[in-house]
Amino acid sequence: MKNLCFTWLLLCFSHAIFSQDMTTKLVKLKEELEYVKENKIKINSLNFNQSGDWVIFYGDIGYSFNDMDTSIANRLKIMNADKKQLKDIEIYNDSWLILSDNNAYFSYKLEENIVTLLKKINKDGKKINDVTIFSENKWLILFGYSGYAANNIPEKAKKKLEMLNNQHKLLRKFVLTDDGWIIFFGTNGFAYENLPQNASDKLLELYEKNNIVNFIVFYKDNWVIIYDDYFYVTNF
Repeated sequence: MKNLCFTWLLLCFSHAIFSQDMTTKLVKLKEELEYVKENKIKINSLNFNQSGDWVIFYGDIGYSFNDMDTSIANRLKIMNADKKQLKDIEIYNDSWLILSDNNAYFSYKLEENIVTLLKKINKDGKKINDVTIFSENKWLILFGYSGYAANNIPEKAKKKLEMLNNQHKLLRKFVLTDDGWIIFFGTNGFAYENLPQNASDKLLELYEKNNIVNFIVFYKDNWVIIYDDYFYVTNF
C-alpha cells in the first residue's frame, strides 16, 4: 500500500489554522474519514488534543492530522519514512504516546509512573494493546489478552474489568469521559456507563445490526464511532 501521509492541512493552510473554529476542524475531520472510507482502509486510531485538533492512523503507516504539536508531527514523519506501523495514539495536554509494532512505543512528557509500567509490561513480553490517559492520575493500560493496570478509574469499570479478566475475555479498548466509560471486549462486546444517550443508542443500533464496533472517541459534546474497520458515524 502506498505511504499515505496527509500533511497538506498544515502545509497548504498553515496561515489559517489558528483561526479555525471547532466547526471547521470537524468538517475537515469528516472529509478525511470519508477519504479513508472510500478507499476501504482500516482505521487504527483517532484522537483529539485539548484544542479539538485531531489525528488519524490508518492502514499500516498512514496518518493525517489537523494542527498537531510539532513533537507529534515530527515523530509521525520519521515513523512514516521508516515504515513503522502506527497502531494507536494517546494525547493528554502536552504529553503523548504512540504505539507501534513489536510492542514499541514512543512517548513525550509522559508521566513517569506510566512509562515505568510500560517498560515492565514490555520486559515481561506482554503485548501493549491500549493506553487511556484521562488525567495525570487517572489512566488505564490494557495488555496481553485480558490483562490491565488502572489508576483511579470508576469502581464499576474496575469491577467489570476484573470480571472480564476472570473470564479470560479479550480486552480491546477502554474509553473514559467526564462522567462515564466504555470497555470494548471480545469480538464485538462492550459495556458502558453514563455515555451520552445518542452515543449509546447508536452503539446498540450498530450491535443489533451485527456491525463490529471498533471504538468510539469523544471531544466535549462531539463523538465519532468507527465500525467495521473503516466506516464511521458521528453526531456532528
